[in-house]
Amino acid sequence: MVSDDGHYLIIEAHHGDEVQNTLLVQDLTSGSAPITTLIAKPTAVYHYIGNIGSTLYVLTDDGAPRCRLIGIDLAHFDREHWRTLVSEGRDTLVAASLVGDSSSRSTCRTHTAPCCAIRPRASCSAA
Repeated sequence: MVSDDGHYLIIEAHHGDEVQNTLLVQDLTSGSAPITTLIAKPTAVYHYIGNIGSTLYVLTDDGAPRCRLIGIDLAHFDREHWRTLVSEGRDTLVAASLVGDSSSRSTCRTHTAPCCAIRPRASCSAA
């Protein structure tokens, strides 16, 4: 898929019938940019939600069986630089999306918890 801003090609590669996937990205603003592997091993589900600038928002069950929302800065995409934006909770995080002008995130959990909008900190890339 192509990001809403047209800047990135995002590839969620599934292997066989597994739900786990790898995640790859290509910068479409650079004519000959290579495809970069962000997540090389399919050990969890990584679902691209959207991006603000060079930060990708990803819903994952990596280290969180009930899911969490993480931010991956493409300038520093190693796991130790990932930021947890919405932690795993008592209820499963089933959906997330960027809303409005991409300055807010919306998340939805199962059980009786309603969906809620979350405003990022002043700097979206550091949210």
